[in-house]
Amino acid sequence: MQATPRAVVHHTHGARTGLRAVLRHHRNYARGYGGLAGKLTLLGDPRGEAFVRGTLRDWRRDLRDPRRLARAPQHVRRWLHVARAYERCLRHYRVDDRGLLVPREIGAGRERPGRVAHSVRDIATGR
Repeated sequence: MQATPRAVVHHTHGARTGLRAVLRHHRNYARGYGGLAGKLTLLGDPRGEAFVRGTLRDWRRDLRDPRRLARAPQHVRRWLHVARAYERCLRHYRVDDRGLLVPREIGAGRERPGRVAHSVRDIATGR
């Protein structure tokens, strides 16, 4: 292995630097949140759908309040990532006997799983 005295490593000690890194961190956090909400819903826990409703409620509240309007783009982005992860979890995964998420088996001839019971569209429209 070779080394050079000119190599310099700058450690951030976990800090996100740069806009792309911050946005990636927020996206990953929101996707994890949506996935958790989806798993709770699959387990029959009402908190899963409540998590998604709460994210939507925060976004709508920020749109109504001029003092919070600057936060609206961040909440819209968060809502989209949470909603996508929630839908994906409900459509493409199931909970096995051990309580773990496993991919759904797609039957012969079916390209996509059917409509989910608790879709994000239903949540957004209050159905």
